[in-house]
Amino acid sequence: MASLNEIAYNIKNLAYNGDTNEEENIGIRQIKFWIHYHRAKIIKELEKEGRGIPEECLQRYDFNSDNLLAYHTGTTQSATFKAYIDSLVGSSESRLVAISPRLSILAGAGGNLVPNNYHYGNDLYPEDRGGQQDEIGQMPLILPNILNISGYGVKNLYVRRNNVSGASPVHNVYEIDVPIINKTSNRRKRYDRFGKKSVTAHIENYYSGAHRPNSTILNPLPNATSSQKQSLVIKNLQSMLRQSNRQDDIGSPIFYRVSAHLLFANPTEDKSWMNDDDIYPFPDYLVNDLIKAVMQEMQIALQTQPDLVTDGMDTTRVQVQQKAQR
Repeated sequence: MASLNEIAYNIKNLAYNGDTNEEENIGIRQIKFWIHYHRAKIIKELEKEGRGIPEECLQRYDFNSDNLLAYHTGTTQSATFKAYIDSLVGSSESRLVAISPRLSILAGAGGNLVPNNYHYGNDLYPEDRGGQQDEIGQMPLILPNILNISGYGVKNLYVRRNNVSGASPVHNVYEIDVPIINKTSNRRKRYDRFGKKSVTAHIENYYSGAHRPNSTILNPLPNATSSQKQSLVIKNLQSMLRQSNRQDDIGSPIFYRVSAHLLFANPTEDKSWMNDDDIYPFPDYLVNDLIKAVMQEMQIALQTQPDLVTDGMDTTRVQVQQKAQR
């Protein structure tokens, strides 16, 4: 597979016929922007034609505590909750928690960082879950800028319980493959007779900016200064370690590790991207189509008369003298 620099400079050489003696009207930065743009268009066309999206287009992404939406609401409760989680022992990568009413109260944030989940049909004392209903939480994670084309924006979502704060990692378990369903199905899942306790996730929009007064972090309202973004909400996670089924016998918050494969709109925005010499997430058999699409964008600029650059010669004065001789 080719790197972004290899693709971009190949296009540049084709556009200028390998002649570096011309004054370039199109910079390499603009060419790379077109590469990202037409990569997205080609991916969308592949999905539209029913050919699917190649695995080469996906990039592995490891979420950390900075992705927690509760950290970025700008409220006093959010700041209190963030300070509490940051004070726990553990690295940023593993300090992901499921936000439940019980954990919110424990953090001193008032217990209203998440909606109340007491609904008809839910068992409030699930013995097989080893905890109370108010300890079952959700994990709202901010997504980077992705191409969520027919649900292909997030694939292969895995959640793994890592360890509890202040303890050695003795609670490690195998990764859970979390299905991503639509928001409506995920919200109604609490009424499912058979699978209401399984972990699921959905993608939803949220707005950065002003929020509805006394609302949860997942129900902000748009306003003139808001910008729409996307979040990944993982539901039905246990937030606290329990020593027994007694209501008051709770332990420390449970840490999780979360990873997925994302379809980035701009692959270089992945935090693991080192530089443009990294392999560009696009299959080799489609690179030629990508090059052709970018070359079409450059045709208008390339039709302008090139200005020859010669060492030691002021081309502006040459043009003026030629016009005077006529």
